Amino acid sequence: MKKITLLLFIFLGLSSFAQENGVFVVSEGDKKITVVLDTKLPYLELNKPTLLKTYFENIDIKNSSSIARGLRKKEQCGDNCAAWELIIDEKGVVDGYFKITFYYELSGDRENKKMYVSIPVKD
Repeated sequence: MKKITLLLFIFLGLSSFAQENGVFVVSEGDKKITVVLDTKLPYLELNKPTLLKTYFENIDIKNSSSIARGLRKKEQCGDNCAAWELIIDEKGVVDGYFKITFYYELSGDRENKKMYVSIPVKD
């Protein structure tokens, strides 16, 4: 029970740190996607342009894609990094969150996998 409590405490602490600095992380096994908001805020704002960067670990960026309403690719910022501009409206918000879907392909496998990053939205 002590281990579970400790792990929960560490997880919540890291989650708070990430959100306070505008950093959102999702992972599955050794695959990891990190989204960094240029505002460093723990939320997005409606109808306000926001720049963000996505960093991919153990994912081939050439065999991946990102889909979300109002998301436009700006440039590639490194071998495993992409820069984006995002403007969200009310239609892009579900239950107070904006969701970005990331599709990627496993090496040697034609099956697409996906991960989601959900970012809180402030009116």
